[in-house]
Amino acid sequence: MLSYQSFEAPVWSVVATTLSVELVETTQLLQEVVVSDSLAIGEILRIALDRIDDNFPKEPYLMDGFYRDTKKLGGTYISLLEAAIKIYDDDYKEPRNKFKLRERVALLEVRRSLGYSSRFTTYFDEDNLLEDLLLNNNVRYRQFPEETIFFSSLKREKNTSHNGRPVFVLTQKNGYNLKVFIDTETYAIIHLEYQREQSERWGKRRGLVGKFAGIKKQLTLRNTMGKCTSITSRSIRRSTGMIKKRMNCVRDGTSPAIIDQSDLSQYGAAHRHDGKDEKLRAAVPGPSL
Repeated sequence: MLSYQSFEAPVWSVVATTLSVELVETTQLLQEVVVSDSLAIGEILRIALDRIDDNFPKEPYLMDGFYRDTKKLGGTYISLLEAAIKIYDDDYKEPRNKFKLRERVALLEVRRSLGYSSRFTTYFDEDNLLEDLLLNNNVRYRQFPEETIFFSSLKREKNTSHNGRPVFVLTQKNGYNLKVFIDTETYAIIHLEYQREQSERWGKRRGLVGKFAGIKKQLTLRNTMGKCTSITSRSIRRSTGMIKKRMNCVRDGTSPAIIDQSDLSQYGAAHRHDGKDEKLRAAVPGPSL
């Protein structure tokens, strides 16, 4: 570093006289100093999980949502289902059962394609896809591995920004690709991406074999009224075709209403089409195929 040479003189030589000292520039080598981040990569995610109760709703809330469900077979879309919905939840408290739906859903308006019928219909309609989509909120249902090896194997990428917020970026590749965006100030998980390619047999029915080919999921959580709420999309590829689901939700500032839990089960029944033509119900705002 740049410095100046030292000056020394006996005291007696400067007594009762005016002393003028000219500074002479010189360089001086300092000991090496290493600056490192003491926060381990896995600890960033642990802190984010511990702060879910602080960053997400602690009281009942209501969200307005737009749900879309498309099915593609051989590169061609064969079915479209769209719905305007309301989603009620008590809070973001960690549930005892992480695979049982806690939200209550009300269907406001629904529209779907006419004459949906295919020899693969039985495969597509085995599950309630709206319920499945809601359950894939890893933050709401704390669906993260708890083993130490999971946290220790995380990698950290260069910090970036997401929706105008500075974020840590954590990744992991272990038979799947996981990327988590965590706010650097609040440690709120604001975006998650997950993708897995794996051939897995799901069963056989009427001579047809169903196989799971892969899954791709994105979860975005945005700050609304001081707390984060979710926007979710998910696509599943099977050997027989592809299901793609997307739901956009906006938190409603009004007082939450009690919604009949049966609405969600009724959706599952309504989703199974008997092959007969139906007129579309009231149009739902939003893009169509």
